[in-house]
Amino acid sequence: MFSKKEKPLPAPVLVSNQDRDKEAILSTDSQPGVIFGDRTVWNPEQLPNGHLVAIGASGSGKTQTLKAIAYEITNKYPDTKVILIDFHGDQEIIGETCYPLNMSTNYGINPLVINPDPEGGGVNLQAILVATTLKKSLKLGVNQEGLILEIISDCYDKKGIKQEDINTWDKQPPNFTDIRTEIEKRIEAGCRE
Repeated sequence: MFSKKEKPLPAPVLVSNQDRDKEAILSTDSQPGVIFGDRTVWNPEQLPNGHLVAIGASGSGKTQTLKAIAYEITNKYPDTKVILIDFHGDQEIIGETCYPLNMSTNYGINPLVINPDPEGGGVNLQAILVATTLKKSLKLGVNQEGLILEIISDCYDKKGIKQEDINTWDKQPPNFTDIRTEIEKRIEAGCRE
């Protein structure tokens, strides 16, 4: 049934309680886990990791379900940290700390952060990765790709981050504002490529 490399899935930990006594189901003292409604118990202590995904059609109750889970899990397990990634901004959980990720926020993921692995990281590889991504998404030609690679490398250099000095790889990396500034300087200086 399974190849030598494949392993069977673990037993499910989300168990329907429809056949159990309703009084026992509603008693959180006698039932481990978080109780949802009168038929389902979820015990995150039995999970190999704490991740959860809610999938469903628009209007199917994903937002309300996630709010209920966040509320109940923090009541049952007060030391648990709940992290919601909400693309619509409609969760509004009581006591939340919200980090908006959009075009006008100060938060986000900087793709110019260097992988510190001496064998698979460094300035050069990160610059190539970002330049290749930009080439694909912006449909850059070979000349533009080479130029953006040079600009990214120059931005690392201006931050004092050098490929040959692994001790500089943990310095604050450049960001896309730095790249934009460098592109604008080159345009003003007459570079039109």
